[in-house]
Amino acid sequence: MNEIERELVEEYKRLDLLLKDKFSSETGVSEYISRMDNEVHAFHIVDGWERDYRQLKHIRHVRNNIMHDEEDSFCKESDIDYADEFYDRILDRDDPLSRLHAHREKAREFLSSFRNETRETRQVYEAFDTDELYDDQDQAGSFPNRTTVVLLILLTITCIVLLVLVTYSAIRGWMK
Repeated sequence: MNEIERELVEEYKRLDLLLKDKFSSETGVSEYISRMDNEVHAFHIVDGWERDYRQLKHIRHVRNNIMHDEEDSFCKESDIDYADEFYDRILDRDDPLSRLHAHREKAREFLSSFRNETRETRQVYEAFDTDELYDDQDQAGSFPNRTTVVLLILLTITCIVLLVLVTYSAIRGWMK
């Protein structure tokens, strides 16, 4: 095992232990990959999902080659860098599964607030008792309610204004 391979094994081990602890699992990186497998459509939602998925599978494969004494593990410095960077992203909750979880939480909050707004609107409508419009009529027998009276007054005023305008136009026409 050369130095680069040793470094990758150490970084992988550190990442694997973190993920074992996070998921209370016997298999850290494999558990993470398995959870990604279960999220079929997440690559449409989370930027970089597919890249991280491939990289995790790659470093797991390289690490397995190293541990099983394969002649060429194809281990590169970039694999070590990725394992270290991914470890930090997990701690910062900037890894794909954390971002997916955050996305779902925002969606739940939005739906919850939408449901609350709808519920509040419904409560306002329910609080506005439409029977109040007919209370005056019911209490006074055949007397019309306030809305009808107001509409009748407005209609009468409109008719008077129109009558005055027509009369004025007719008088002006006779004077010419």
